[in-house]
Amino acid sequence: GRLRGAGFVVLQRHDRLGLRYAGDNGVGTRWFATLSALDSPYADDPGGLTAAERDADPRAAAPLAVRFDTGEAVRQQRLGGRIAHRLGDDLELRVAGYGLARDFSNRLPFVATTLERTTAGLSVEVEGSGAAAMGAWRWVLGADADGQRDTRARYRNLFGERGARTAWQDEDVDALGVFALGLWSPRDDLDLELGVRYDRVDIAFGDRYLADGDDSGGRRFEQVSPSLGLVWRQGDATAWFARAAT
Repeated sequence: GRLRGAGFVVLQRHDRLGLRYAGDNGVGTRWFATLSALDSPYADDPGGLTAAERDADPRAAAPLAVRFDTGEAVRQQRLGGRIAHRLGDDLELRVAGYGLARDFSNRLPFVATTLERTTAGLSVEVEGSGAAAMGAWRWVLGADADGQRDTRARYRNLFGERGARTAWQDEDVDALGVFALGLWSPRDDLDLELGVRYDRVDIAFGDRYLADGDDSGGRRFEQVSPSLGLVWRQGDATAWFARAAT
């Protein structure tokens, strides 16, 4: 890759780590795993300059940015992986998962915030295929679940020092989905697809800053989403398709 730029670099530090491992046992099982980490203990925010301030000193930071020592810090770790295993000639099982932890803080003029976040997810799929006189087919059944936990707080920025807390809350999101997909090819040039998916998302908000009342609450969203598709191929270069979904 190539990166080009002009101007002046903001005072900052970023340390990154990335690892990946993949394998195949040669008898139907494949896998990979990834690990990444980021540590940025400081990244100053110089703000914006007026044209006159820029002409006077292009290296300067905005007066409010200097006064409130604006900037941010972040630390994050992420682990993920996937494994696929052949259960037979026409059947495969796939499992994938991930987890993430993130700590973030920043200082803006008059206000400072902190965020602690953890997320995790898991998905499972089974895919089968076959063929007979009526044509070839393929089907997939699966489910996935994801969750996120945030703790967020806001403080007064007292000229670079953290002051009194003005907000403190937990924000939780959980998502669950299950789906089924079928593909039938009655002819070599025609594919018919039918699928359905159910999703449920739960959002919960927990108010920890009760000086102005308790604003805790939550909501649930649910949806069933069918889909229908058709692909008609005319030679190697042309294909007509139609699809309807919600």
